[in-house]
Amino acid sequence: MGSIQRLSRRIPGLFQLIAIAEHRSINKAAEALHISQSSLTRSLAALEADIGAALFERSARGVRLTQAGEIALVHAVAIQKQLKGLQDTLETLLALSPKPLRLGATPLVESFFLAPALHALQKRFPKLTVRLVEGSRPDLIARLRLQELDLVLSTFPYQMQEEDLLLKPCFDLDLRVVVRAAHPLTRRSKHGLRDLAQYRWVLPRSDTDLYRRVSDDFCRAGAVFPGASVETSSPGATRNLVLESDYLAILPLRSVEGDLAAGTMCALSGDWSFQHRTVGFFLAYGEMSTEIRYLLDLLLDKPALAIPKSNAGHMKRMAEAGFA
Repeated sequence: MGSIQRLSRRIPGLFQLIAIAEHRSINKAAEALHISQSSLTRSLAALEADIGAALFERSARGVRLTQAGEIALVHAVAIQKQLKGLQDTLETLLALSPKPLRLGATPLVESFFLAPALHALQKRFPKLTVRLVEGSRPDLIARLRLQELDLVLSTFPYQMQEEDLLLKPCFDLDLRVVVRAAHPLTRRSKHGLRDLAQYRWVLPRSDTDLYRRVSDDFCRAGAVFPGASVETSSPGATRNLVLESDYLAILPLRSVEGDLAAGTMCALSGDWSFQHRTVGFFLAYGEMSTEIRYLLDLLLDKPALAIPKSNAGHMKRMAEAGFA
């Protein structure tokens, strides 16, 4: 008799044996299985070789099971039922426990805008697990394309790119150049980039859109871009560095409203192109899950979560342009 290892490779052949026994014909079984007669004949021969006995007797009227075939059929049906039971159990388990939502987010968005939406999402879907991955937009987009993430929440590129992905804007991000209250620059009401060039900056890493946009603004103003003395995407670390020294940094207005109100931090006034960013989702084209649609609706339809009222007009224009 054949070994268990060899027979384990013949499970498809055992299922084919069931079809041959039902139809009592190799031709009719092949038609029902949508394979060629020669392919089914070869598969049956390999199964018989591994079992070490003929499973069917051939005649002009068709085929009929041998004693070994009767025994093999009983076990084949049992294996088929076991696998069907496994499939049903797993489908039930997956229905009760939906697959995790794999969400990528940049540090800035995650720190200030995502928590209320995730709390509301999990109230609506209490069995849902969210796997939150933090990283830079280029790294997260790469993982999205590899299907390692379901969606990415991030600022959009200043120049709309990513043609192979679906972009869903959610709200406009109002950025400000901020300094501590005792910074020398707070003595002026208006600031040019030449004034800002002599100070140290805290910025995200040099391959980000924001870093490049700030560098371009300095170049257009005829000022030497000082670069970043500290590169970090951590909003918390950026805020602490600004409050403890004369660093300049760029942070969302919403994230520093408490510091501005308390008088510990000041927002500098100037005409810079990097001040407004759109935040939204990057997704692969295709059908959206119910959970993704709900999360998107939370950030689109609940301004209290993330959207300052002053940006309502901007979002309306985005919708009219076909981005919403």
